[in-house]
Order: sequence, then structure tokens, then C-alpha cells
Amino acid sequence: MLLLVIVFPILASLAVISVDGEPSYSRLKLAVVNEDRTFLGLFFANFLTSMLRGENIVEVPSRVELAEVLSETDGALIIPRGFANDLLFAKPSEIVFVPNTSRLYTSIAIYQVLNNALLEFRALPVIADPDFMSQVDLDPDYPPPRIVVESMTEQQMSMSTLLLPAVIAAGVMLLAGIGASWSVHEELATDVVSLLRISNVRAYEIIISKLLTYVLVSLLMVSVFLLTSTLMGFGAPGSQLSLLVTFLCLALFSISIGILFGVSLGGGKAGQILSVAVIVILMVIGGFFVPLSIYPESVQQFSRLLPSTRLVEALQRVSVLGSTDGVTRSGWIWALLSGGSILLLSSLVLERRLKNLS
Repeated sequence: MLLLVIVFPILASLAVISVDGEPSYSRLKLAVVNEDRTFLGLFFANFLTSMLRGENIVEVPSRVELAEVLSETDGALIIPRGFANDLLFAKPSEIVFVPNTSRLYTSIAIYQVLNNALLEFRALPVIADPDFMSQVDLDPDYPPPRIVVESMTEQQMSMSTLLLPAVIAAGVMLLAGIGASWSVHEELATDVVSLLRISNVRAYEIIISKLLTYVLVSLLMVSVFLLTSTLMGFGAPGSQLSLLVTFLCLALFSISIGILFGVSLGGGKAGQILSVAVIVILMVIGGFFVPLSIYPESVQQFSRLLPSTRLVEALQRVSVLGSTDGVTRSGWIWALLSGGSILLLSSLVLERRLKNLS
């Protein structure tokens, strides 16, 4: 309990103070390619990027150079050639947005901000020239520019595509971790583990039984979630099998954390509370519901080493892009290795505890 009293406030405080007080959008990084090369195109690019800090706007000469810097940004905005001409003559005009598929959360956030700004924007050439504005009548039906997403569809650029899997993942991690920790706590508190020891049941066998039990529970829970969301029309476009594997990897990692705290802190409830605290903090800094860019660079670098963060990125790629690539598979492997290592450590701790009881 003393460990809980000391560690929990420290972890909670670090999670809170690590959030930058500056508005999160200002920390995003956007590349801009102004192919139109007119004053109007430049004005429009500056208007759309006004919510960002100046040093986070990367001006790129052409689309050829864009490929070299896209991975370092949260997306790219392209003002195509002829944009100003179409806008001046009230023709349908388009702006191209190129998302960074490695930062889907922030790419979709930027896209929605830009899209809303374009919907609110009317009669740009009139507003840009006050003298001209005083001589003409504003046309309320003036066609605003529209934003076109490169290599993706507008349906994929929806925040709900990311949030639904994140909610399911958070539920799976919490319930699986709490359940595993509670189960270990109950058996240690009621001396069931001691009886199993007398029956020559090894520590690793107890750990494996807990793991399989809660993996099956997680499998059932995820299957119900996926089936229900699909029937209600909220299903993600990605492979259901890939989504299922990603959720189960998250469950395994969470279960391993719950078991470790359960066997380490014994029959007290400190293990349950601490495991919940750690899982919540992993979700807070792992990009479940907020982008990593709101945190300082040191926190971002640490977070990207965590299996939960890598699995969230894999979940986003499967949900939005509908494909299973190397990034997704590496997230699975890292989670399995980390979870297996934690379970091995839990077995050693439980074995030592059982020897002390005998």
C-alpha cells in the first residue's frame, strides 16, 4: 500500500504536467506546396495555416520534394496551378491535402479543420479587395473551394473511424487488466494459490491459466463489439481479422500488466488499483484519444517505445487504411514479446512467493 501511495500520485502528476498548455493545433507540422504561385494562392495558404506556429509550416517548392519531408509532418497542403483563376471566375476550385499515414490522428484532425475553414469561406477575391467589395454585391452562392484528399477517400477522413476502435481498445485493456489483477488478488487472498501449490501446480501453469481465461473473455467481448458496430453501420473498412488480432494483442499486454501487479503486491487491493492507474496512463500518453503531438518531444519519444502506443498506431492504420502492413505486424510482434516478458517475470515472482509460503 505504501508503494501505491507513493507511485500513483507521481504517475498521475507526470501524465498531467506532460501535456503542453499551448493549444494542440499550434504544435502540428504542415508542409505547403504553392504551385499556383500567385498572391491569392499565397494569401489562401497563409489563411489556412494561421492556426499553426510559423516554424511548423514547411514550404516545399514542388510535389517531387514533398515526398522527402512528408514523413516529418502531419500532412501536406497543395495549392494547385490555376487555383486563383478558378476562384476569381467563380469556377469550382480544389485544394489537395496529402495525409501522413504514419500520423493518421493528426492528419484527420488537420483535414477537418481545413475543411471547416473552407466551408465558412465565401467570396475570397471580393473580401481580399475592399475597394472592389464596395462596388459589387456579394453572391451567397459563391462556390467555396473544396478539399480533395490524395490516396484516401473523404469517408476515411472521419474522426469516428478512429474513435470507435479506440473506445473498444480502451474497454478491452481496462476490463482485461482489471479482471486479471482481481483474479490473482482473490486467489492469493483466499489461499487458493497455496492449495494449488500443494497439488504440485507450478507457477507458470497458474499464470498461463489466467492468461488463457482472460484472452478468451477479451475475444468474446471484442467479437460482440465488432459484430454490433458492423450491424449498426459503424464498422471500420479494415480487415475484421486484423482488427481482432490487434485488439487481442492489446488485451494480452494489459493482462500481463494486471497479473504482474497482482502477484507482486499480493492479496491486497493495491495491485488492482496500481494496474488500473498504469493502464490509464498508457492510454493517456499512447494516443488513444488525443494525438501524441500535444506532448513534449521527450514524452513522444518515450511513448513510441511502448507496445500500447504501437498497437494504437496499428489499429488506426487497419481501421482507416483497411490494410495490414509492416507497421501493423511490427506492433503485434512488439506487444507479444513485451507481454510474454512480463508474464515470464510474473511467473518468477509468483514462484518465489509460493516457495516462501511452503
